[in-house]
Amino acid sequence: MTEETFAGQAANQPIPVWPTTCAVDLQSAAHPVDAPGQSAKTGRFSRLRRQQPQRSLSPPAMIALWLVILAFVLTFAILAVRRHAALASNGMDLGNVNQALWNTAHGDFLAFTNMAPVGNRLALHVEPILLLFVPLYWIGLGGPRL
Repeated sequence: MTEETFAGQAANQPIPVWPTTCAVDLQSAAHPVDAPGQSAKTGRFSRLRRQQPQRSLSPPAMIALWLVILAFVLTFAILAVRRHAALASNGMDLGNVNQALWNTAHGDFLAFTNMAPVGNRLALHVEPILLLFVPLYWIGLGGPRL
């Protein structure tokens, strides 16, 4: 008599696998590493590995792309500073961050006054990267000049 292990199946017979709509073969992906001697192209995870791009941009196209990115960044940085200089930035924009950083540089950690019940920027946003700009305020370089 054979030992039964799964729904009447004998121990030496494979367990039936339900069909799936998944694009990855789940039986071959069940093992965490490829078998010895299998390369990255023929291993169990060969279908799961990220494909390397077939071609990249030519050097002139790459230079043009970086110039467009630089132009975009400079254009909107200049527009933001001009808006702030014209007193058109409202409390939720550059003025809010500028005040919080200025107050931090002068001993009042991320404090701002333009939202009445809330007195600290941490109550609304946790942005620890802003603290990297505080030394610029210490030496008088922080924030755009009005």
